[in-house]
Amino acid sequence: MNPLVSVAVGVYNVERYIKPAVESVLNQTYGHLELVVVDDGSTDGTVARLEEVRDPRLTVVRCAHRGSAPTRNEAIRRTTGKYVGLLDGDDLYLPGKLERHIEFLESSPKTDVSFSRFQSIDEDGIEMGVPSRPPEQPLSFETLLVGFPVNGSSAVVRRSAFETAGLFDEELPSCLDLDLWLRLALVRDGNLHCVPEILTLYRRRRGQITGDWRRMERGWNMMLRKMGSLVPSRTGAVYQQAAAHWYWYLAYLADSQGDRRAALKCLGRSVQFKPQKALSNPHMWMLASMVVSRFVLPDQVHSAIRGGVCQWLSRRGV
Repeated sequence: MNPLVSVAVGVYNVERYIKPAVESVLNQTYGHLELVVVDDGSTDGTVARLEEVRDPRLTVVRCAHRGSAPTRNEAIRRTTGKYVGLLDGDDLYLPGKLERHIEFLESSPKTDVSFSRFQSIDEDGIEMGVPSRPPEQPLSFETLLVGFPVNGSSAVVRRSAFETAGLFDEELPSCLDLDLWLRLALVRDGNLHCVPEILTLYRRRRGQITGDWRRMERGWNMMLRKMGSLVPSRTGAVYQQAAAHWYWYLAYLADSQGDRRAALKCLGRSVQFKPQKALSNPHMWMLASMVVSRFVLPDQVHSAIRGGVCQWLSRRGV
């Protein structure tokens, strides 16, 4: 019999993390599953770590290096379950995740995407900040575009929704997850819901695409043009608010990379899109103080300020 749920994983050079990630799926309380891992031409010991796992539910496919989107799409295409869970090779499922998602999806036939809350962890698995906040239900296209975070490893998707919306866009340099969630949200109204429990651990580490503010900006602009073509009225209705939030986030990323001039430029653009809201937002002033301190204070003092700001934002679920 085909499994009710499949998990698709695309990996590239995650030797340190892949075995715990795979085991977090195979050790789920719901065991009638399949796990498909597609390796994107890794040059480290990723495949060797996968070969250490002996479980008939695991299928490993090796491919030439093509990039994140083609690899993840290949993994999804090779699954057979009614539901497809997505997992990055450095993230983790908590033990009851799939059981909770299946219960939710089976009892809610009009839900196409269920996602859980997540806890961020660092490279060593230590928790960072507070977990993601629960959203208003259900999530809409507009809420997603404005900036509510849905982590890629937190989602379990009804296969039929993929057949309507398509898979990851292989032309985008970044914002792959957001682009997919937006298209899935257009399948039908009210089809994205949160299982309001912390069921996923999201690992933040050096070298992630989401840390490169220039690449993130390119992907955002391409994705926004795409949505403007698909649903111009809905995209246009929240464009200013979405852009203001996005450039605030890019300013944070630019400062993280030590590019203070780019951080100030992104902050300025954020204010241009929504001046009144931006200038009354304490998050904006906290970030601006952090960026400006890099210009006028020693690096050690700036680092201390940055740490305080990051903790303050984290406590508020930002």
